[in-house]
Amino acid sequence: MTTFKGFDVLEITPSRMPGREDSLSSGFQLLDNKTGKRAADIRDPDGAISTPFVWFAEGREEIFALRAFLAARKGRAVPVWVPTYDADLVLGLDANPGGLEIRTLFSGYTRHLFPHASRRSLQIFNRATGSRDYLRVDGSTDNGDGTEDLALESAIVNGAPISSAVVSILLLCRLESDRSSIVHHTPELATATLRFRELTKEIPA
Repeated sequence: MTTFKGFDVLEITPSRMPGREDSLSSGFQLLDNKTGKRAADIRDPDGAISTPFVWFAEGREEIFALRAFLAARKGRAVPVWVPTYDADLVLGLDANPGGLEIRTLFSGYTRHLFPHASRRSLQIFNRATGSRDYLRVDGSTDNGDGTEDLALESAIVNGAPISSAVVSILLLCRLESDRSSIVHHTPELATATLRFRELTKEIPA
Protein backbone atom coordinates (compact mmCIF):
# COMPACT_ATOMS: atom_id res chain seq x y z
CA MET A 1 0.00 0.00 0.00
CA THR A 2 1.28 3.47 -0.89
CA THR A 3 2.28 5.71 2.02
CA PHE A 4 2.30 9.50 2.24
CA LYS A 5 3.68 11.47 5.17
CA GLY A 6 4.00 8.30 7.22
CA PHE A 7 0.46 6.98 6.71
CA ASP A 8 -1.12 4.56 4.24
CA VAL A 9 -3.26 5.97 1.44
CA LEU A 10 -6.58 4.32 0.58
CA GLU A 11 -6.38 3.80 -3.17
CA ILE A 12 -9.57 1.79 -3.59
CA THR A 13 -12.42 3.61 -5.32
CA PRO A 14 -15.66 3.23 -3.33
CA SER A 15 -18.63 1.47 -4.86
CA ARG A 16 -21.54 3.68 -5.88
CA MET A 17 -23.67 4.78 -2.95
CA PRO A 18 -27.14 6.12 -3.80
CA GLY A 19 -27.96 8.90 -1.36
CA ARG A 20 -24.44 9.00 0.08
CA GLU A 21 -24.29 11.59 2.85
CA ASP A 22 -21.13 13.12 4.25
CA SER A 23 -21.43 15.04 7.50
CA LEU A 24 -19.45 17.89 9.02
CA SER A 25 -19.17 18.20 12.78
CA SER A 26 -17.27 20.36 15.24
CA GLY A 27 -16.64 19.17 18.80
CA PHE A 28 -16.97 21.54 21.71
CA GLN A 29 -16.87 21.58 25.52
CA LEU A 30 -19.69 23.37 27.30
CA LEU A 31 -18.37 25.66 30.05
CA ASP A 32 -21.00 26.21 32.72
CA ASN A 33 -20.24 27.18 36.33
CA LYS A 34 -23.98 27.33 37.14
CA THR A 35 -23.78 30.96 38.27
CA GLY A 36 -23.12 32.97 35.15
CA LYS A 37 -23.29 32.84 31.39
CA ARG A 38 -22.50 29.58 29.68
CA ALA A 39 -19.81 29.42 27.02
CA ALA A 40 -18.53 26.85 24.56
CA ASP A 41 -14.90 25.89 24.03
CA ILE A 42 -14.80 24.83 20.37
CA ARG A 43 -12.14 22.15 19.96
CA ASP A 44 -12.25 21.98 16.18
CA PRO A 45 -13.31 25.28 14.58
CA ASP A 46 -12.62 23.92 11.08
CA GLY A 47 -15.03 21.03 11.47
CA ALA A 48 -14.30 17.37 10.71
CA ILE A 49 -15.79 15.37 7.86
CA SER A 50 -17.38 11.97 8.41
CA THR A 51 -17.86 9.99 5.21
CA PRO A 52 -19.26 6.53 4.33
CA PHE A 53 -17.30 4.10 2.16
CA VAL A 54 -18.57 0.91 0.51
CA TRP A 55 -15.81 -1.55 -0.39
CA PHE A 56 -16.76 -4.12 -3.04
CA ALA A 57 -14.28 -7.02 -3.18
CA GLU A 58 -14.51 -9.57 -5.97
CA GLY A 59 -12.16 -12.54 -5.93
CA ARG A 60 -9.98 -13.92 -3.16
CA GLU A 61 -7.16 -11.45 -3.80
CA GLU A 62 -9.43 -8.41 -3.35
CA ILE A 63 -11.09 -9.96 -0.30
CA PHE A 64 -7.65 -10.56 1.22
CA ALA A 65 -6.73 -6.92 0.53
CA LEU A 66 -9.88 -5.75 2.32
CA ARG A 67 -9.16 -7.94 5.35
CA ALA A 68 -5.52 -6.81 5.42
CA PHE A 69 -6.56 -3.16 5.30
CA LEU A 70 -8.92 -3.56 8.25
CA ALA A 71 -6.32 -5.50 10.24
CA ALA A 72 -3.75 -2.74 9.65
CA ARG A 73 -6.15 -0.10 10.98
CA LYS A 74 -6.42 -1.87 14.37
CA GLY A 75 -9.92 -0.50 14.79
CA ARG A 76 -9.74 3.25 15.29
CA ALA A 77 -6.05 3.25 16.22
CA VAL A 78 -4.17 3.68 12.93
CA PRO A 79 -5.08 6.62 10.64
CA VAL A 80 -5.18 6.48 6.85
CA TRP A 81 -5.35 9.09 4.08
CA VAL A 82 -8.72 9.03 2.29
CA PRO A 83 -9.33 11.11 -0.86
CA THR A 84 -12.62 12.99 -1.06
CA TYR A 85 -13.17 11.31 -4.48
CA ASP A 86 -14.44 14.67 -5.74
CA ALA A 87 -12.89 17.15 -8.18
CA ASP A 88 -12.16 19.66 -5.41
CA LEU A 89 -9.81 21.65 -7.64
CA VAL A 90 -9.74 21.97 -11.45
CA LEU A 91 -6.42 22.31 -13.23
CA GLY A 92 -5.88 25.37 -15.37
CA LEU A 93 -2.70 23.93 -16.91
CA ASP A 94 -1.42 20.38 -17.32
CA ALA A 95 0.38 19.04 -14.25
CA ASN A 96 3.72 18.00 -15.70
CA PRO A 97 6.22 15.57 -14.11
CA GLY A 98 8.97 17.42 -12.28
CA GLY A 99 6.84 20.50 -11.68
CA LEU A 100 6.85 22.22 -8.30
CA GLU A 101 3.64 24.14 -8.88
CA ILE A 102 0.16 23.54 -10.23
CA ARG A 103 -2.22 26.13 -11.61
CA THR A 104 -5.92 25.70 -10.84
CA LEU A 105 -9.03 27.56 -11.85
CA PHE A 106 -10.19 29.96 -9.14
CA SER A 107 -12.11 28.24 -6.35
CA GLY A 108 -11.23 30.37 -3.34
CA TYR A 109 -8.66 27.81 -2.21
CA THR A 110 -6.06 30.44 -1.32
CA ARG A 111 -8.37 32.33 0.99
CA HIS A 112 -10.63 29.66 2.42
CA LEU A 113 -8.82 26.30 2.39
CA PHE A 114 -5.06 26.84 2.34
CA PRO A 115 -5.04 28.47 5.82
CA HIS A 116 -6.13 25.09 7.25
CA ALA A 117 -3.40 22.44 7.50
CA SER A 118 -6.01 19.72 6.93
CA ARG A 119 -6.67 21.04 3.40
CA ARG A 120 -3.10 21.17 2.10
CA SER A 121 -2.66 17.53 1.04
CA LEU A 122 -3.84 16.64 -2.46
CA GLN A 123 -4.21 13.67 -4.76
CA ILE A 124 -3.90 14.11 -8.52
CA PHE A 125 -5.52 11.10 -10.19
CA ASN A 126 -4.96 10.54 -13.89
CA ARG A 127 -8.09 8.80 -15.18
CA ALA A 128 -6.36 7.86 -18.43
CA THR A 129 -3.44 5.98 -16.87
CA GLY A 130 -4.60 5.29 -13.32
CA SER A 131 -1.52 6.99 -11.84
CA ARG A 132 -1.75 8.99 -8.63
CA ASP A 133 0.40 11.79 -7.24
CA TYR A 134 0.28 12.75 -3.57
CA LEU A 135 1.34 16.31 -2.94
CA ARG A 136 1.64 18.79 -0.09
CA VAL A 137 0.83 22.45 -0.79
CA ASP A 138 3.40 24.85 0.69
CA GLY A 139 1.92 28.09 -0.62
CA SER A 140 -1.05 29.38 -2.57
CA THR A 141 -1.54 32.56 -4.57
CA ASP A 142 -4.71 34.06 -6.04
CA ASN A 143 -3.55 35.49 -9.35
CA GLY A 144 -6.59 37.72 -9.68
CA ASP A 145 -7.28 36.49 -13.21
CA GLY A 146 -9.47 33.50 -12.42
CA THR A 147 -6.57 31.20 -11.55
CA GLU A 148 -4.61 30.23 -8.44
CA ASP A 149 -1.03 28.93 -8.24
CA LEU A 150 -0.27 26.25 -5.65
CA ALA A 151 3.40 25.81 -4.68
CA LEU A 152 4.29 22.21 -3.84
CA GLU A 153 6.59 20.76 -1.20
CA SER A 154 7.98 18.18 -3.66
CA ALA A 155 8.00 17.66 -7.40
CA ILE A 156 5.16 16.01 -9.30
CA VAL A 157 6.10 12.44 -10.27
CA ASN A 158 3.49 11.24 -12.76
CA GLY A 159 1.43 14.29 -13.58
CA ALA A 160 -1.81 14.48 -15.55
CA PRO A 161 -3.23 16.58 -18.38
CA ILE A 162 -6.24 18.79 -17.81
CA SER A 163 -8.40 16.37 -19.79
CA SER A 164 -7.93 13.43 -17.42
CA ALA A 165 -6.89 14.93 -14.08
CA VAL A 166 -9.04 14.75 -10.95
CA VAL A 167 -7.60 16.78 -8.06
CA SER A 168 -9.00 15.73 -4.68
CA ILE A 169 -8.16 16.81 -1.17
CA LEU A 170 -6.66 14.07 1.01
CA LEU A 171 -8.28 13.70 4.42
CA LEU A 172 -6.40 12.08 7.29
CA CYS A 173 -9.01 9.78 8.83
CA ARG A 174 -9.60 6.90 11.18
CA LEU A 175 -12.35 4.34 11.15
CA GLU A 176 -15.31 5.61 13.12
CA SER A 177 -15.76 2.27 14.91
CA ASP A 178 -13.43 -0.35 16.38
CA ARG A 179 -15.60 -3.04 14.83
CA SER A 180 -16.01 -3.51 11.08
CA SER A 181 -18.04 -6.21 9.39
CA ILE A 182 -17.35 -7.96 6.08
CA VAL A 183 -20.39 -9.52 4.42
CA HIS A 184 -19.47 -12.60 2.35
CA HIS A 185 -22.12 -13.04 -0.33
CA THR A 186 -20.22 -15.94 -1.91
CA PRO A 187 -16.67 -17.30 -1.43
CA GLU A 188 -15.62 -14.91 -4.22
CA LEU A 189 -17.70 -11.85 -3.38
CA ALA A 190 -17.67 -9.69 -0.24
CA THR A 191 -18.61 -6.14 0.76
CA ALA A 192 -17.90 -3.91 3.71
CA THR A 193 -19.58 -0.65 4.62
CA LEU A 194 -17.11 1.51 6.48
CA ARG A 195 -17.27 5.02 7.85
CA PHE A 196 -14.25 7.28 8.22
CA ARG A 197 -13.90 10.32 10.47
CA GLU A 198 -11.39 13.06 9.71
CA LEU A 199 -8.57 13.89 12.14
CA THR A 200 -7.97 17.59 11.53
CA LYS A 201 -5.69 18.00 14.55
CA GLU A 202 -3.25 15.21 13.67
CA ILE A 203 -1.92 16.33 10.27
CA PRO A 204 1.80 15.44 9.99
CA ALA A 205 4.26 18.23 9.24
